[in-house]
Amino acid sequence: MNQKNLFMKLFLIAVLFLSGTTAWGQTPVPMATQPGLSYTENFADITNWTNAFAAGIGANRWSSVAVNATGTIPSATRVATATATFVTTTSGGVQRGTGNIILLATGGTDNTTSAAIDFLMNFTGVNAGTMSFDAATVFNSTGNRSGTLHVYATTDNVTWTELTGTNLPYVATNNVAGSAVISNIALPANFNSSATARLRFYVHNSPGIAGAAGSRPKISIDNVTVTAINPTASPVVTSNTATATVDVPFSYYISASNVPTAFTATSLPAGLSINTTTGQITGTPTTAASLAIPMTASNANGSGSGTLTLTI
Repeated sequence: MNQKNLFMKLFLIAVLFLSGTTAWGQTPVPMATQPGLSYTENFADITNWTNAFAAGIGANRWSSVAVNATGTIPSATRVATATATFVTTTSGGVQRGTGNIILLATGGTDNTTSAAIDFLMNFTGVNAGTMSFDAATVFNSTGNRSGTLHVYATTDNVTWTELTGTNLPYVATNNVAGSAVISNIALPANFNSSATARLRFYVHNSPGIAGAAGSRPKISIDNVTVTAINPTASPVVTSNTATATVDVPFSYYISASNVPTAFTATSLPAGLSINTTTGQITGTPTTAASLAIPMTASNANGSGSGTLTLTI
């Protein structure tokens, strides 16, 4: 390699490092080969994660996000603080927590700063399932200003979709204890068979308590779990048990994998019925009994069966 080529190679490496791109062999999670088509990042090795997510167990599934001054805050692409370098204490950006990862957007004026990190997945050969994670408020110096965590999804880094659900977006107020479990948020259909699926965890300094002052909260992220679905598989019903009480309203959902679209439950006792679309059994039982109730769940690929042992 001549000097000119060597110089150009070193220059490109430096540019990629400083820009916060996926320069260091970032590898999307191959969802089709994950046990149970599920992957969880619990940040157990985060103390060994290095800048630009270059090293550390699991770090290569993540990517920093560079500054982009175009657009408004909050939005998936408007980023005020780069996350190529891990920071500490009250600095805005990305921080290594204790068994978790932390984002902080500082700034006194609402909706002026933001920071984000990306999680990379490859859904080739499988369909999108769900996303779950834990969020928590981490106190940051004094004050009671707010911050908000959003999650956005894309396959091309151009068109982004915000994912929402119970506890998402997650709103934190500094020095006010808070945490949430964000469970089973459906991933977008354009993740199906996509090799370039990406989730962006994005924090901004949001409006909060009237007259609030001081610091913004940090927000920690932990136990990030994504699942995939075998597009050619029939549902598998989980046999289970439930207990009901005479003259007391009862509710039970049939549990099955691989996205069933129809359900059945036969030999239901008096007072109970099933919603064949959602798989929810509801009603008020009228007589004490011990029953074995056959259940099925179906999709375009076939059906699976199981048994609900119901004690009234």
